[in-house]
Amino acid sequence: MNICEERSILKLATPFLEELYGSFEIDPHQLDDPDAAIILKQNSTESKLETKEIRIGIEITIIDKQKNLQYLNDEKVTKNATLDQVEALLKDGSYSKQPMKKLLITFPKEYIYEGIFKKKDKYAKYMQTGGYDEIIILAFSSHLHVNQEYIENYLKPWSEFLLSEQAFPFDKAIFVCKTTKKPILVYDKSRPQLNRPQQHDQEDVGTEVI
Repeated sequence: MNICEERSILKLATPFLEELYGSFEIDPHQLDDPDAAIILKQNSTESKLETKEIRIGIEITIIDKQKNLQYLNDEKVTKNATLDQVEALLKDGSYSKQPMKKLLITFPKEYIYEGIFKKKDKYAKYMQTGGYDEIIILAFSSHLHVNQEYIENYLKPWSEFLLSEQAFPFDKAIFVCKTTKKPILVYDKSRPQLNRPQQHDQEDVGTEVI
C-alpha cells in the first residue's frame, strides 16, 4: 500500500471523522508509524483564551487476505496465462476469452475483524511515543464489494462483538467502504458490545474477483 492510497482512504473518512471529533487539521508530516494524524484544538478548561491540542494517530490498513492480494498481483500468473493464449492462437487460431485470473472470495463474519485485529500490537508502540491522545484504525478492502445491508447488519455487529470480546486496544476502528464511499464505525473501545450477534443461516456472501 502506498501513500497515495492511504491518503485517498483518509479523504473518504474525513467527513465521518469530523462528525466524531469536530473540525481538525491533518498533520502533513505524519506519514508512517502511524500512517496519519489529525490535530484537534479545543478550548482549555482553564482559560477560554488557551487551547488544548488533541492529537489522534491513525493506522490505515487493508483487511484482505495477503495470499489473495499476492495471487491477484502476481505477474507470473498473468504471464503464464498470456503465453498459453499465444500458443493456442499460433497452434490452431483459437483465442480464449476466459479471464487470466479468477478468484472466489467469501466474507464470513470474521472478515473485517481479522483484518483489523492483526494490528493490535501497534497500539502500545504508538502510545509509548507519548504524542497521541487516541489511536484509531481506518480499514478498507479491495474486494469487499457486497451490499451495504450485509455489512451494516452482519459484518459490523460481529466485528464489534469480536473486537470487544478481545479487548482490542485501539480507541476506534472504522471500515471505509470503497464502493459506497461510506465509513462505518465497527468498534468503539469506550462502548464495548458484548452481546453475541445472531449467526447467519445462509452461506457467507462472496464475490468473484477477476
